Amino acid sequence: VFNVIRDKLIGQEPFVQQEDATKKAGINPLVKLVACFRYFAYGDAHDREDENLHIAESTLSPMIRAFSLLLIKEVGKHYLNRCPTREERQAMSSVMARKGFPGCIASWDCKHFEWKNCPMRWQGQHQGHYDGGKRSLILEAIADHRRYIWQAKFGDAGSLNDINVLDKSSIIGAMLSGELDLQMNPYTVNGTVYDHAYFLADGIYPECSIFVKTYSDSVQPKQRYFAKKQEEVRKDVECAFGILVQQFQVLQRPLRNWYVEDLHDMIMCCLTMHNMVVEERFGPLASTEAINQAIQEEKEQLPANRRFPLFGREELGPGDEVGDDLSVDRQCYFSQRMESEADHFRLKEDLTEHFYRRRPRQST
Repeated sequence: VFNVIRDKLIGQEPFVQQEDATKKAGINPLVKLVACFRYFAYGDAHDREDENLHIAESTLSPMIRAFSLLLIKEVGKHYLNRCPTREERQAMSSVMARKGFPGCIASWDCKHFEWKNCPMRWQGQHQGHYDGGKRSLILEAIADHRRYIWQAKFGDAGSLNDINVLDKSSIIGAMLSGELDLQMNPYTVNGTVYDHAYFLADGIYPECSIFVKTYSDSVQPKQRYFAKKQEEVRKDVECAFGILVQQFQVLQRPLRNWYVEDLHDMIMCCLTMHNMVVEERFGPLASTEAINQAIQEEKEQLPANRRFPLFGREELGPGDEVGDDLSVDRQCYFSQRMESEADHFRLKEDLTEHFYRRRPRQST
């Protein structure tokens, strides 16, 4: 992973070797790159590298911002905030089906990061329930069984909860616009055929057809059994957050940047490197050529599509035909489909019966 990043970044400003007026060579680009990696890995202050690598704070601070922006520009489109291809969705679904959740592709949750240098005028809106009322910023993410983070949004104020974050989520916006497709090959749960993907979430999320939650007041044996299994598998996204802050200890400490834009770039850079490590360790779900081809096809076909099969429906009902632009009619149509409580409870009940039938029988 380090070699890939080195090949992508060295040669671009500021990772070039310059000379002063006396023709004396400046800092080696590899040393600059190592300084950026040390900052993300250990979370030290900017002036710490003056002792280790003889790089001043005034030099390292803009270098870290440039590192984040260049990494996102060079590899961000491949590793973060893109729609999984159909092959990748089926691969994730097959793994989750072996765990008892056919059609599920990932888990959805939020995490708070303490913001040490939050400006005084913003401290009220960033003070919430996190860790005794400390100022924080929220990361909303979707992670699969490999702890690979597919979608992420960062920057919401810490006073919000998961529902408020969901109301203004760019991930939901990508679903409504058709950029994030949840169409799946038809699968059967308890005799009912479904053809859309869903996510595992905790109890605060609303009763939508794209979420499967646990039972908060389970009294029946089948409900208790389902709640146990759902909470067990949903921890994938929690594990992804834990691995993220362990790999990049700059996120383990209170964030010291003054501007939300710089914090956003830093978080996205860490997420990109995390996904690069995961893919290097476990391998891609599909070939690189297939992924790049799918990204290019989606980019070319998206503006001309008349139908965005968010739930895999080939035919729309009377009056559901929508135009080529991102019209209000299309957003209303898919918003109603996502917010369907009937679909949510039907899928949840089918999964409960599915789990209870396949539970291991105790020997008498």
